[in-house]
Amino acid sequence: MFSHFTPDTMALLTSVQTSALQEWAAAEPAASPMLKAVVEVAVARKLLDVASMGERDPERLRKAALSEVMFSTAFENACGNDPARPIPARSVHNGPPE
Repeated sequence: MFSHFTPDTMALLTSVQTSALQEWAAAEPAASPMLKAVVEVAVARKLLDVASMGERDPERLRKAALSEVMFSTAFENACGNDPARPIPARSVHNGPPE
């Protein structure tokens, strides 16, 4: 699936991954530990995918990685796991609020 990368390419990917994760974390300071783990995996996978196609430009790699995590964040929020919004104490199965 992934080609073999030179030590220079691995150093580049590590640097871009660190930068992308720091940028994402600054934009999502209240992210849950689960979301952080999902984002770390998504960034790594996207960087490997894009690099395996020959991309080596740090800015394009970073943008590709961040485009992947913006989807993850939107998905987390769409599922009701938005840390900026409190989760209601009552379940929808307990009836309407009083």
